[in-house]
Amino acid sequence: MQLGMERDTLITWGIAGLLACMALAAFFHVWRLRRRARRFRRLVDKLSPHRLHDVIVADDDELDYFEHLVLLPQGIGLIHVLDYGGVIFADEHIDLWTQVVGRKSYRFPNPLEQLRARLGVIRALTDEERVFGWLLFSERASFPKGRPAQLSLGRELLADLGGQRGEPVDEALRTAWQRLCETVTEAPPGMASRSQASSAAGSRAAIAAGLLFVGLAGLWLYWRLAA
Repeated sequence: MQLGMERDTLITWGIAGLLACMALAAFFHVWRLRRRARRFRRLVDKLSPHRLHDVIVADDDELDYFEHLVLLPQGIGLIHVLDYGGVIFADEHIDLWTQVVGRKSYRFPNPLEQLRARLGVIRALTDEERVFGWLLFSERASFPKGRPAQLSLGRELLADLGGQRGEPVDEALRTAWQRLCETVTEAPPGMASRSQASSAAGSRAAIAAGLLFVGLAGLWLYWRLAA
C-alpha cells in the first residue's frame, strides 16, 4: 500500500512539475524575444543621439510607418530590423528572399524594395536627397551566397554606419531632421513592421501557452489531491 501511495505521489508531482517546466520554457521564450528587441534598439541608439523609433508620417491619407530613423553625418538613415535566424538567400535585385530553418524554407518580399518605397516619402518631406535605407538582421542569420551591401548583422551596424560618429552634421541635414521631427507622430499600438508583428505574435502565443500549462498544472493537482 505504501509503495502504491509513493508511486501515486511521484506521478502527481512529476506531471505537475513537467507542466510547470513547459510553462517556464514558454515564458523564457517571451523574455528572449523582448531582450533581442531591446538589443536592436540599443544598437540604433548608439549610432547617434538623434533618432526616432516607431513613428508614422501621413502621406495622402495614408500612414507610412518607420521603425527606426537616425540622423548621421552622411545623411538620414531608415533602419529596418529583421529578427530572422537560419540561412538566408538574398540578392538586391530579386523579388523574394528565402529563409531556411532546419528542413523548412520560407519566402518573404525583398525588404530593400520596401525601404526604397519609403525613401521617397522622407525625401519629399525633408527636401533632402541624402536619405538611405539599411537592413539590420539578427546575428543568428547567415548569408552563404552573399548579401547586399546595405545590410548588417547585429553589432556590425556600428562599424558599417557609425564610422563617422563624432563628425559634425551640416546645417542642411540638421534643418531636414528638424522638419522631420516636427512632422512625424508616434505610431499607434498595433502598427509595426513585419518583423515586429511576427515577434509580437510569437510573444502572445508563448504567453498563452505558458498560462495554459500553469492552468493545467493547477487543475491536475486539484484533481489528484482533492480526489
